[in-house]
Amino acid sequence: MNSEQLRQLIDISKTGSIRMTAKRLYISQQAVSESMKRLEKELNCILLNRSKNGVTLTDDGKFVLILPITVLLSLLDK
Repeated sequence: MNSEQLRQLIDISKTGSIRMTAKRLYISQQAVSESMKRLEKELNCILLNRSKNGVTLTDDGKFVLILPITVLLSLLDK
């Protein structure tokens, strides 16, 4: 996982939309979608529930977000 993939995943969790995330980050929708597919393959798990109504995080997706956020918060407390 790289920082750009993490940034995209965080934004997708906020917007519930790959299209909106792409727009907000000034990249193509296809680039975000492919980035998330590569991340899912790298981690060997499904991170996003994709539907015609939008995108939600799976339990694995939530865990992937919580772990780095927890580490960052603990570093800020020091």
